[in-house]
Amino acid sequence: MTLRVLRCFVEVVRNGGFSAAARIVCATQSTVSKAVRSLEDEYGTPLLDRSNGVALTAAGETVYRRALAILAEKEAMDAELGAQQSLQHGTLRFGVPPVACDRLFARPLSAFHARYPGIRMVLHEAGCYALEEMVLRGEIEMILALLPVSERFETAPLCDEPLIAVLPEGHPLCGRPCIRLEDLDGSPFIQFEQGFALNPRIRDACLRRGVSLRETLCSSQMAFIISLVAAGLGVALIPRLMLAEGTPAGVVTAHLDADDLRWQGALAWRKGHALSPPARAWLDIMAEMPPRLSPDMGQT
Repeated sequence: MTLRVLRCFVEVVRNGGFSAAARIVCATQSTVSKAVRSLEDEYGTPLLDRSNGVALTAAGETVYRRALAILAEKEAMDAELGAQQSLQHGTLRFGVPPVACDRLFARPLSAFHARYPGIRMVLHEAGCYALEEMVLRGEIEMILALLPVSERFETAPLCDEPLIAVLPEGHPLCGRPCIRLEDLDGSPFIQFEQGFALNPRIRDACLRRGVSLRETLCSSQMAFIISLVAAGLGVALIPRLMLAEGTPAGVVTAHLDADDLRWQGALAWRKGHALSPPARAWLDIMAEMPPRLSPDMGQT
């Protein structure tokens, strides 16, 4: 088994087929097929269920997970040895949820690119839970996570924002600058898609108070969530940071009085994993940016 064989196998799984993987690794389809077959011969068991596309078998799941970690370590070693001082080459693999990433990272990413133009930036967008799994599998190195996270991660605090209730115009709570979760009891509720760490935080806070929110629709797009609220389909709870540019038309907002329910973000990476030079440089860039640990306001 060689690293190239592992790379062929990983790319087949990632890209859903042998021909697509061959283009990625710059080889013929038959070369990729032979590489995967040699891996299966070495372990004496099928790694792919070819009757169902390229679905992983149970053994394939194990090999894929381990191969990702091995290749990630190789990439980190290459980056550290080859560009430890100059940062002229390498890759920053960073994961962000769709919530507030534009306001938090557009300027820092621009600053990073200006300072290290030779570093390739690869961004993955998904919910926090999916991003955490990608870090643990070695697919990406660092993410924006919603605190608290498990002990498998190290973190650097980034932002601490209250949540804002977004209500349709004409809602009975309009005109109140500050409301409680109890005030929303029984309301139709528009939430983020499954996999977003904010959802269980909201549900847990409601359970502690005996509050029931009737979940109606979900989306990963903030603009769409606000549009659904404006159309009268429910209320939403979003980080204050998302409304930094003002309240959109058709909705009104109120500060949510809930100290145990805040949007606390942090940069997170796998504990015990030596960060690559690009990732360490990214931490430095973020440390230079103005903090997002702002005091609460009584109203928005």
